[in-house]
Amino acid sequence: MRNVRFYLAIFMVGMLVFQSCSGSKTTGRKLRTGDYTFYMSDSVGNPLVEGTMILDTAKGGKLTGTYQITNKYVENFAGFRTMQGIYEGSFDRTVHGFSINMNPKLADANIFIKGKYTSTYLVGTWVYSTYVGIMKSGGFRAELQE
Repeated sequence: MRNVRFYLAIFMVGMLVFQSCSGSKTTGRKLRTGDYTFYMSDSVGNPLVEGTMILDTAKGGKLTGTYQITNKYVENFAGFRTMQGIYEGSFDRTVHGFSINMNPKLADANIFIKGKYTSTYLVGTWVYSTYVGIMKSGGFRAELQE
């Protein structure tokens, strides 16, 4: 009987440690404000653009910020002309998802990004959408600069 109590005590301490460590994983999924380096690619993975984005606010399910393109790999992409440097969006902590409107002043001919986030990355897809529908799409990735 004494051995059973000993193993039960070890098991309980182990579960307590496991629970306290597992709680730290959810804080690792917090959407963090700061400077990000972002990359956009076409639908087959060829690089299109890279730049910096600043996530200014991420509260109450809303996010806002600014961005600047630092390198264009192609010049003739129609979505570039609508990228004006200010973005707005939303995020959902329950599923770690986000969506970004790359030019909230435009309803037509705009780039929208959707994806998932961790504490240091935003990963997803972008679409260039007009009133007619989706014209182009590709990959998106942003990494927090610490």
